[in-house]
Amino acid sequence: MYIKALVDTGATRTIIQQDALNRIRHKRVYPAQQCYHLADGASSLSIIGYVDLEIRIQHVRTYVTAAVAKSLSCPLILGQDWITYYHVDYNSSTNRLSVYNNIASVPIERVDEATFP
Repeated sequence: MYIKALVDTGATRTIIQQDALNRIRHKRVYPAQQCYHLADGASSLSIIGYVDLEIRIQHVRTYVTAAVAKSLSCPLILGQDWITYYHVDYNSSTNRLSVYNNIASVPIERVDEATFP
């Protein structure tokens, strides 16, 4: 199952929308009641739990523990926790995202402004 993801270098943690999580196979959700404060300093995000996710980039399996939010601007935000751990790079000349020093890469769609439903 594929879902759209936003690779966000400004996000500290990976977050998945609850509706998106319900559409994919996943492990047990560990309930939690937390509030994430966003970079603007005024907004917050209600977290209802955490789940271990598998993110595939071609044949390479990567894993991340994601916070689960009831509402989110896009289905999945891949944050610095995933970006840093898997040495994710964006090549602007080829418009590709790669993991593990180019072991696997995928084309990406650049957006100037997120237009998720």
